[in-house]
This record gives sequence, structure tokens and C-alpha cells, in this order.
Amino acid sequence: MSLQYSDAKVEVIDNVKMMSPPAFSMVEVLSPKTAKLDRGRKKDLYQQNDVKEYWIIEPDKKEIEVYLLKDGVYDLDNIYRISDPETDDDPEGAVMSFSVSTFPDLVVNLEEIFEYVNLWEQQ
Repeated sequence: MSLQYSDAKVEVIDNVKMMSPPAFSMVEVLSPKTAKLDRGRKKDLYQQNDVKEYWIIEPDKKEIEVYLLKDGVYDLDNIYRISDPETDDDPEGAVMSFSVSTFPDLVVNLEEIFEYVNLWEQQ
């Protein structure tokens, strides 16, 4: 998924599709098959192409890593995860939603994201 310009052109760099001009945000959903590429080469390409915000969704852990581009380098801004009352030390302090940096009025609900990701994986 990506939030992109309506007049974006797509080019392929190192077998990864990139948009020109770059997207504001990119989201990758990890699978065992794609994890190395998503965390490595794709992340590097998005960083080099000035994608402002990059998410890595880990369905098995039910967490989202959010990286923000700062001075041309990705910085891990936060890791958001769905609380598991059986294993969390502080389930009351869990964050169940967050605002998107590049679109501050857009609030992401973790339960809705993982409900959609789980449906997508079952297909």
C-alpha cells in the first residue's frame, strides 16, 4: 500500500517499483518470504528516494514499526503493537491508535489494521 501522487510515474530500481515523484509514505507487510527484502533493500531504496515515512507491519507479532526520514536517514520513531494481557507488564498503557506523521489528521487503529491484514493473509 502507498499513499501517492495522482500523477506519479512508476520505475523499477533493483527489481523494486518506485514512484517518481516519491510517495509520502510506504507500507510493507512482512512475510517470511519478503522480510529480508522489506527490511533491507526496499527500506534503503525508500530512504534514498526521500519517502518520508515507512512502516513495516509484522502480522505475527501484531506490531507496526514506524520509521521517519530525518536528515536523509530513517529513524525508528515508534513501534506500535496490540497489547496481549497475558504477556504485557502494562496492558493499560498500550497504545491502540496513532496519528500518521505525514498526514496528521489520519488516525490509525491497530485492531482495524490487523483485522484487515489477517483477512488479506487468508486469501
